[in-house]
Amino acid sequence: MALLLGIAITLVLFTTALTFGKTGIVGHTIIHPALIVFLIQGESSFYKTPIDVHRKLGLRFPLVSLNFVIVSAVIFAVFVTWSRLVFENAVS
Repeated sequence: MALLLGIAITLVLFTTALTFGKTGIVGHTIIHPALIVFLIQGESSFYKTPIDVHRKLGLRFPLVSLNFVIVSAVIFAVFVTWSRLVFENAVS
């Protein structure tokens, strides 16, 4: 299953790289090494993905929701801080 998912995501990222060019490649550079590892190694009993820690759907939903909120808040905070710095430098 991880192999098919890795191939599908790689094809999507390859298509976006063809569409958006260098911006797409630079933006997805962090994701590609992880996909390559999953394509070569696949799933193993040594490392479980964080979502597989909880078997029940009732525990997975809060985990995914909390992670989404945390990651979104961090990205938003970085964006707001960076945009303020750019705006202050542009005005002065």
